[in-house]
Amino acid sequence: MSFRTALLLSLAFAPACASGPPEGVRTEIVRGGSCSLDVVDWPAAERDFNRARSAELAAKLEAAARADQQAFAADPATRALGAELTAINRGVPRDSYQFVAHDVASLALRLRQLDCALLGGALRSEPDTAQRRYQSIIQELTEQRKKLG
Repeated sequence: MSFRTALLLSLAFAPACASGPPEGVRTEIVRGGSCSLDVVDWPAAERDFNRARSAELAAKLEAAARADQQAFAADPATRALGAELTAINRGVPRDSYQFVAHDVASLALRLRQLDCALLGGALRSEPDTAQRRYQSIIQELTEQRKKLG
């Protein structure tokens, strides 16, 4: 490719890159820019997943969410959030054909996001909002457990 061709191609795509993120996409970084909790990246599927494994993980996640909710209620400045989620997360095999229910994996991700936000200082001034979010995650995990049997 010649220099001229490369220059023309870069100019053609420059407006798309310069337009910024799509509407509604948040790009700000919570203090520190990263979360110390492991990323939740479980093999998940909408169907043909392991029901027993998914129900087991939903129960463990529910207990982890309750523990984090109680720790935050006791001390909104706590740094002791996400320990149980990290332990659960590290026990999920990534190279397995044992897919987890998509909804359960999504709830694990939501719990991590909430814990990371609180660890980063977000919502400390709004403890009721944080408690409602924990309660919502717990309720959805309870529903998933019932649905998975």
